[in-house]
Amino acid sequence: MDMTLVVMAAGLGSRYGGVKQIERLGPDGEILMEYAIYDALRAGFDRIVLIIKPQMLQDVRALFGDRIEQRTGVRIDYAFQTPERFTAARPELAQRQKPLGTVHAVLCARDVIETPFAVINADDFYGRGAIDAIAAALPPEGCVYRGAPAPEALDADVIFAGFWTDKGTCAQDMAGFLPLCGGKKVALFGTAGFGGDPDYFNMLLENVKKLLPSDAVYLGGWMCQGRMPGSVRARFAAQLEQDPENANAKRMLENFDRALSHPDEADLAAAAFFSNGKLAGDTAAAESL
Repeated sequence: MDMTLVVMAAGLGSRYGGVKQIERLGPDGEILMEYAIYDALRAGFDRIVLIIKPQMLQDVRALFGDRIEQRTGVRIDYAFQTPERFTAARPELAQRQKPLGTVHAVLCARDVIETPFAVINADDFYGRGAIDAIAAALPPEGCVYRGAPAPEALDADVIFAGFWTDKGTCAQDMAGFLPLCGGKKVALFGTAGFGGDPDYFNMLLENVKKLLPSDAVYLGGWMCQGRMPGSVRARFAAQLEQDPENANAKRMLENFDRALSHPDEADLAAAAFFSNGKLAGDTAAAESL
């Protein structure tokens, strides 16, 4: 899977009193971002984009950029963040000395970002666990779209459609999207606050499945319990306050509290097992969440 690590390193270090992004601190003179890059390479990232000020290029390449490319074969691209870029509508910003923030930084790098990517700060230490988690959250290889239900998802051959339950079926945004999936292979993922009963889950999946057009290929569905909005708890808490012996309200409050931890790690592992099985042999997929 192609993944790019985008490192924001254009800060001025005004509070630190210098350009801390390239301050040597490791036992062999390593700078902080080298640790994140090392962890990223171990996690499967195969390309690095460094967002820097133009005047930093020579120092960054001399300190570690060229060395990392030579030792690992990984490609490092450089993008320059300068105040005048993408600020034509706000000419006063062109005089600003400090970088304009994360969104502006990524815009400045957009011409060299070609794959799914993650953005980190050069002057923060993340650790291997955090970098691994970031890599796991990126779209899988072959994923052409990931996000809310949208026409762009229809470019995929296989669609993983995720929904939360509303009145016995999926929420309105997904209900409007699924009828558009003619000729697609579709797998359903859902969460339900009042979960735990396989029969109930199957009933929900059948209701949602009915929204698919007749020429869609249904790959199956998977569901687990999911957290609910606080207003649900407030409703049953009010009922219990009015009637302290209300057994249904007690049961619903207990269920609400159980649902708060879901989807949990076991749920996600089961969902991954389901999706990996459905993806076997398919190359272009979309996740509509």
